[in-house]
Amino acid sequence: MNSQWRPRAYGYGSCLGCPQAMEVCLCGSVLSLFGKAKGMDDGVAEARSTEGAFLIDVREPNEFASGHVAGATSLPLSELERVGELVEDRSAPIFLYCASGVRSARAADRLRRRGYTNVRDIGGIKDYTGPLE
Repeated sequence: MNSQWRPRAYGYGSCLGCPQAMEVCLCGSVLSLFGKAKGMDDGVAEARSTEGAFLIDVREPNEFASGHVAGATSLPLSELERVGELVEDRSAPIFLYCASGVRSARAADRLRRRGYTNVRDIGGIKDYTGPLE
């Protein structure tokens, strides 16, 4: 288990000290209560089964072109300020991914600060086992 894990009430914890329960950690590690990583595959499946969801790849255009999850939209972290052109409803479900989970965590944090209320960082494409386009 992560040596930086800190116990919290009701059996929850947070990694790296972030204030969220580890199941929805803002620092990029999406963990279950038992410390297992919740996979990118699960995140993609949830995005696909969620009505009105946006699946957004925040990698750079050349990375997106080299292979991306089917149905994902490219919106690089460097252009995140354009999100309003894509997602007008700030309560719409947004699922973010990148290469490893670092940029998607940053993007999720920025979107939350801009008032988007239903944002999920699902990690990095390196952990995805499904087909790529």
